[in-house]
Amino acid sequence: MKSALIRLFILPSGITLLMTLSVLSLILIHTSLVQQDFRAQNDRDQFPGQRRGGGTHLIIPPKDNFA
Repeated sequence: MKSALIRLFILPSGITLLMTLSVLSLILIHTSLVQQDFRAQNDRDQFPGQRRGGGTHLIIPPKDNFA
């Protein structure tokens, strides 16, 4: 275990491996954040040409309010 840690943290090949993995993980994180930002800026109209907003509304005429 001790020799593996020495190879990983002290020898140049281990440090190169750690740096490569760190840079690749940062690149992957950055690209996923850029894709999420791009998706958030796109038009969110799921049903183009149809009425937006609203929802279900219940309209009760005033005469039936106190029945």
